Amino acid sequence: MLEKHEKKQKVAYQIIKNEIDNNKLSHAYIIESNRCADTNDFIYCMLADILDKPELYEVIKNNNYPDVKFMQTLDLQFKKNEILELQKEFKTKPLYGKYKIYVIKEANKLGENLSNIMLKFIEEPEEGVIAFFVVDNEHQLLDTIVSRCQVIPLNSNNTYEKTFENFYILNCIPYNSIEEIYTQIDTLVKFCICIEKYKHEAIIYENKYFTSLFTNKGEYYRAFEIMLLVYREVLLYKNNMELEYMTKYQDVIKNIAKINTAENICKKMHLILDSKNSLNANLNLGLVLDNLIFKMGEC
Repeated sequence: MLEKHEKKQKVAYQIIKNEIDNNKLSHAYIIESNRCADTNDFIYCMLADILDKPELYEVIKNNNYPDVKFMQTLDLQFKKNEILELQKEFKTKPLYGKYKIYVIKEANKLGENLSNIMLKFIEEPEEGVIAFFVVDNEHQLLDTIVSRCQVIPLNSNNTYEKTFENFYILNCIPYNSIEEIYTQIDTLVKFCICIEKYKHEAIIYENKYFTSLFTNKGEYYRAFEIMLLVYREVLLYKNNMELEYMTKYQDVIKNIAKINTAENICKKMHLILDSKNSLNANLNLGLVLDNLIFKMGEC
């Protein structure tokens, strides 16, 4: 089913397809819709593929499949007892197949109290239970929830200009000037080149191309967002799609794509995302960066 979205949603399609094919589905995901008009249909197709029941697309869409539950915060006016009832319901085993799935639309409207209840739910996941939180932008959720979820970004149907400045704005990344943005991106592109070329030995370049510009947790978070952007663009190129933001670096993107399979690109994106999420655990920043270089060097 999901193949119908492959052309327009190459990155999201590749991420979820790899996890289904390798039987490595996470227990919690964020669908970052970016106001994409096809978000709902993408979700229905994705769930049909996860459950390996494409013939039940309409049943899933109409919220009539017993092992899938759709909840909309605005319509249901979520209350604490409804979340607790959801948790109780999902402690039981699925009626069919391996998975029970719940999808919370407009999850940004849960509020802090209910978000904290949901946080405990995903911190102690039941086997075979998968959660999907649907939001326009991942930054609308608590950082503690984001850190425990795999983000699946959808391409927007909007026609806003794909500039680095807009990338920073859309992802709520602070900056002082346009010059600062371009300096950071240019430096991190060179850092990615070093990792691709020198593998583990790229650690000797981390001061020149990383720690000289990024020194605290917030700045590391920003750097990992930019590195994710680099590899998203590589994945677009690998799938014969036009680059969105990094046309200036097309030759670099092309070279990285040539020496990586689509699966390796996705693995590296996962590693960067894991490193970004680990910042919430107050780990030593130097160790987080060294670990990322080492693991990316193994891919």
